[in-house]
Amino acid sequence: MESMVTGTPLIALCGKVWVPTRDPERFPICPRCKEIYESMSEGPQE
Repeated sequence: MESMVTGTPLIALCGKVWVPTRDPERFPICPRCKEIYESMSEGPQE
């Protein structure tokens, strides 16, 4: 939300650089970002 107000660019997990201009909840998640997020470790596995 802060980036939308200040106009600061964000970098998505897939590497895309963008400036949010609308509510991100209204848009689908990038398939590549979703894949990267799901493959990320959730911390130490015991």
